[in-house]
Amino acid sequence: MQDERYEKYPGRHHSEAPAAGRAQVAETARLCGTQDPAGPFAGPVPEKFRHQVVAAEGGCWHWVGALQPNGYGRVKVGGRALMAHRAVYEAVCGPIPDGLQLDHLCRNRGCVNPAHLEPVTQLENTLRGNSAGAICRRTGRCLKGHEKKPGRECVTCWRERKRASRARLVGRVLGGGW
Repeated sequence: MQDERYEKYPGRHHSEAPAAGRAQVAETARLCGTQDPAGPFAGPVPEKFRHQVVAAEGGCWHWVGALQPNGYGRVKVGGRALMAHRAVYEAVCGPIPDGLQLDHLCRNRGCVNPAHLEPVTQLENTLRGNSAGAICRRTGRCLKGHEKKPGRECVTCWRERKRASRARLVGRVLGGGW
């Protein structure tokens, strides 16, 4: 009986990858520098990983093993708990360079396809994301659209917050709220 986790993800098991999937394998081999992309995985990927991945349209390899609440896969290798995308990347492409982390180019945290992962600095990974800080840094504007200097809080927003804070304080003092 197939595990219900497989039903959450569209697509097929990696062994049924279409011709387009085989092209993705060749791309993975090229990116990682491996020579023989014999199947959906290039390189010495442990058998354990093969049963925890489902190939989907768009080239993502969805992790269907253990998932963390934030969407990243989790796997035990040699008694150590590792993030699945890091474990698969290291098995296929080799070690992640010191000081770098893997950025999901497909923006899918459950994807473990090494062709969708790029080693980058923490700053680069953060700036590529969709957090408020990343958006402000890329656009040069705060979330309310005011122009903002790099590395500083938006002056217009700061003034608005201070005005509102003073108004609340004056209202409490004059209104007898204390």
